[in-house]
Amino acid sequence: MEAHFGAEHFDKVAATYESGSTNRTTNFARDLIALVPPISQTSIVLDNASGPGIITGEILKQSVASDSPPHIYATNISPAMI
Repeated sequence: MEAHFGAEHFDKVAATYESGSTNRTTNFARDLIALVPPISQTSIVLDNASGPGIITGEILKQSVASDSPPHIYATNISPAMI
C-alpha cells in the first residue's frame, strides 16, 4: 500500500524535519549540488517540494562569495515547511 502525505502531515513535522545529529538530508543535498553544473548569479533554480529549504540553503551557502546569489523559487504544499 502506497502512503500519501498531505499538507497536514508536513505541517506537523516541519519543526523537527531535519533534527538530530546526522543531518542526512543536508549531507545528501550537498552531494547532489556537487553533481550539477555550477550555479551562478544568472542561474534560476526551482526548489520544488522544498520542505524547510535545505537545498535552497545549501545553494546559498555555496554562493556566499558572490555578491549576487542565484534567483531561487522554493515551493511546498505545507506553509509550515517554508
